[in-house]
Order: sequence, then C-alpha cells, then structure tokens
Amino acid sequence: MKYSELIKNCINELDKIPDTIQEEFGYLSENQLNWKPKPKSWSILQCLEHMIISDSQYDEPFEFILNKYSKNSEDKEVKFSWLGKWLINGVNPQSSSKIPAPKKFQVNHESNLKKEEILNRYLARIENLKNYFQKFQGLDLNQIYLSSPALWILRYNLSSCIQMMTYHHHRHIIQAVKVKRNTQFPIE
Repeated sequence: MKYSELIKNCINELDKIPDTIQEEFGYLSENQLNWKPKPKSWSILQCLEHMIISDSQYDEPFEFILNKYSKNSEDKEVKFSWLGKWLINGVNPQSSSKIPAPKKFQVNHESNLKKEEILNRYLARIENLKNYFQKFQGLDLNQIYLSSPALWILRYNLSSCIQMMTYHHHRHIIQAVKVKRNTQFPIE
C-alpha cells in the first residue's frame, strides 16, 4: 500500500465514525452513556473521553512534524516500524489482546460526564485527526519518527502512527457498543 492509500483509507474509516456515534449513542440518555458494566470498566462516554485525551497528546508532535519536514516525498510503499507493527496489532479492532491504557491516557473512574460536551469534543477530535492526516500528504511517512506521548522512549514512524490511531478509534467504538449491548444496560 502506498502512502496516499494509507492516508485515504484511514480518513475514509474516520469518516464513518460520526454516523456510527449518532446511530449507536445519539438517542441514549446521559445516565445510559455513563453506565459502567463493572466499577473498573469504562462507560460509553469514558471510551470516547479516553480517545479525546489520547488524541490530544499528539497535537504537539504533529505540529512539530508539519513545521519541520518538507513535503517532497514520492508516494512510497508503507513500511510500518517494528514497534509500530506491535502497537497496530495491539489496538487492531479484530485483536482479542488488551493493552492497558497508559496512565497519561486514563480517564477518571467517576463516570459523570456530560453527553453533549463529550460527543461534540469527540467528533471535533475526529475532524482534527482527519485534518492532520490530510496535511501529512507529501511527507515521507516511513522516515519520520515520533516518540509516543505515553512514554517518550518508544518511537515509531508516522505511517505506523496513522494506522494505529485509526484502529484505536475503531477499537474503542466497538468497546462502547459492547457496553450498550450488555444485558444489564439500563433501559433509561
């Protein structure tokens, strides 16, 4: 897959999220959206809040990349870095393995979040992420490395980061849908 295909595919996947959010969660009450199946598990709104927190940690590194690197790369084949492959596999929505959220990306375990605030902030993060991906067109995605906001010593290339972040969103949307489908989920 070429750089342009990776970016296009990931943007297309992110484009589906607003409709999914509306269809799956738009009609639910704040009480339902804050309900947790277990005390230490996350509610639907906490899943989305986690994505807001984790995505926002990439704003500064992404701005740095856009200001530092010139857009003169040919459309090369994507090559995920070794660590990138591991992270992509870990957040792949089809994977059954669980990687615990780093402390920096954790949500407050008290689930009393406001529906409109979280949904609006989450959808704004999706748009923000798509804009970054679009701006990455023309960069050498395999050669540009960034440190993980969770632990600076972990480094992966931008190709890996783009795929990982897209999968991460889908993984937590699936997690949120599972909360809604729980047999104990409140009816109001």
